Amino acid sequence: MTPVFDATRCVLGGGCVDVCPTQCLKLVTLADLEEKGYHGREIRFFLLGTHYRKPLSFSQGALETAKNTVRKLNGFVQRLMCLVPGEGYPDTDQCIYDVRQGFSAALDDDLNVSGALAVLFEFVKRIGHPLSQGLLNAKERDAVLETLKKIDSVFGVMSFEEERMPAEAARLLAERETMRKAGKWEEADTIRRKLAEMGIEVRDFPEGTVWSLR
Repeated sequence: MTPVFDATRCVLGGGCVDVCPTQCLKLVTLADLEEKGYHGREIRFFLLGTHYRKPLSFSQGALETAKNTVRKLNGFVQRLMCLVPGEGYPDTDQCIYDVRQGFSAALDDDLNVSGALAVLFEFVKRIGHPLSQGLLNAKERDAVLETLKKIDSVFGVMSFEEERMPAEAARLLAERETMRKAGKWEEADTIRRKLAEMGIEVRDFPEGTVWSLR
């Protein structure tokens, strides 16, 4: 199968780093960013946000945006992995074709990473609709995941490992689901906050509840 994009054909250079004037003008290392809670994928996504011909503008806000975007992408992957198969969505193949073509075209255009990311986000939006309605079947889910893996072979910002939570957190999550079914929303929100304190983010979607490690 032809790859989405062959990164081996490219040589990259970089410009200067502009520090936001509201930030302290000092050297910032990867170790500094890791100490502040940023991981490799999040830092990489931040670096992808600037075209290689332009200076990189560093700011805490941009890092936070990158962190939240990576979290959303990984949350989407987890939703796919936890999918309860449906009857199928007829436009899945077209969505996959469009993202593969658009992604390759963007990167072939002088490594237009911003354009490639826009194509990826549009794909997530289009697939998110049938996913929320429980329409995707297992074969379509696997095809979507395979497409995301090929895209991520270029970006390296997504995780495709199924996340596991501690036993106590799993117990609380199950208890929260019981409260939700009983319409006890305050109790369910209390448990959500307890899980957040344990570093577990819980989000509710039409197809079910999805959790992720912060």
